[in-house]
Amino acid sequence: MTPSTLIAGAISGLLLGGLYAVTALGLSMVFGVMRLVNVAHGELLLLAAYLNFTLAGLLSIDPLLFVFLLIHVMFLVVYPLQRWIFNPLMHLGAEPPLLAAFGVSIILQNVMLLVWTADSRTLITSYSDAGVQLLGVRVSLLYLLALADVGSELGLSGSRDTILRLVRQSPPPARSEPHVIGLDDWAWKRRLRYGTLICEPSARFAH
Repeated sequence: MTPSTLIAGAISGLLLGGLYAVTALGLSMVFGVMRLVNVAHGELLLLAAYLNFTLAGLLSIDPLLFVFLLIHVMFLVVYPLQRWIFNPLMHLGAEPPLLAAFGVSIILQNVMLLVWTADSRTLITSYSDAGVQLLGVRVSLLYLLALADVGSELGLSGSRDTILRLVRQSPPPARSEPHVIGLDDWAWKRRLRYGTLICEPSARFAH
C-alpha cells in the first residue's frame, strides 16, 4: 500500500465521518429539543436531495442557490408530519412517536422508489469536478467547503481545547434559593461505604 493510498483513505474517512457527524447532530438536536427519536431523518434528507435534483433541473437554477428555496419547500412537507402525526403522540411516551416515525420512514422510502426509481442520480454543474491537491491527493472542493462550514457552525476552529474553552465560557445555570431540603442516608456496602443524598423537592434537584 502506497503512502498516497493511505492519505486518500484518511481524507475520505474524514469527509465521510463529517457527513455522519452532521446526521448525528441533526438527530441529537431533534431528540434534545422535541424529545423525538425521528428515524425518518435520513429519508427526509434524501427527499430534499431528490427535490433539489428535480426542481433545480426543471427551473434551470444552480443547485446550491436552490437550497434557499428548498428550505421553504421542505417546511411545507415536514410541518404536516409534525403537526398531525407526531405532536398528537408526544404525550403518550417515547414508543408511539417512534413507531410513527418508522411508518413515515417506510412510506417515504417506497414513494421515492416509485417516483425516482432505484437508479443513482448525479447533479452536474460547472464546479462539480473542481478540486484541490492535498498531500498529492485530489479532494473535491465541495466536500472541503462543506466540511469547513460544518466546523465553523460547530465552533470547531481546530484548537485542541476549543470545546473545553466554549464550555468554560458558558455561564453556569441559574438556581433559586432552596426552600425545602431533604436528606437521606444509605449504604452501598454495609459497614464499608455509606452515602448521603441531598435533594430540593421543589426544584427537583439532587446532589
